[in-house]
Amino acid sequence: MHSLVETLRSLRGGRLKGCRMNGRTCEHVLEFLQSLIAVVFVVALLSMLFSCSTLSDGDGSTVARPSSEAVSFETEIKPIFEDRCVMCHNGHVAAGDLNLLTKDLAFRRSSNGPFFVPGSPERSKIFRMVRLADDEPGAMPPTGHALSDQELETIKQWITKGADWPAGEAGYLRPTSDMRWRSR
Repeated sequence: MHSLVETLRSLRGGRLKGCRMNGRTCEHVLEFLQSLIAVVFVVALLSMLFSCSTLSDGDGSTVARPSSEAVSFETEIKPIFEDRCVMCHNGHVAAGDLNLLTKDLAFRRSSNGPFFVPGSPERSKIFRMVRLADDEPGAMPPTGHALSDQELETIKQWITKGADWPAGEAGYLRPTSDMRWRSR
């Protein structure tokens, strides 16, 4: 890129006097090419910036996740749901008419609309509820701390990418902690 711009500048520096292409001077053509190169560079840069979301690298810091990268149910979503949700949303206690033990149970339509709308986090009741502030009515989880920004972004990306939830053992949720002692 740098050498192309330098070449264009050197050509523009006087070697093109009298040169014409399709009725325009070569200098005008070179100015257009320089502008075009600048636009392509800016578009490429913006494309890279907007195609990333954040991911934790395990130590609390974040790293970029390309938006085209799928979110893994087993390694990213399942641990969140098992630790923060399934204690109150299971076969014995299905608070709010939501049972998260399996995909079939979780994707059943409730009387208040669908909890999961693959491809649309904004239409997914679960996402609307988990992103509410702690003190707002209906905020989930109702006990313990609200989900982190990282967890919210992971759930949002998972739903946006189609909310892929495997069948069988890989998709079956088990609570990993007892949330009853937690308070908001």
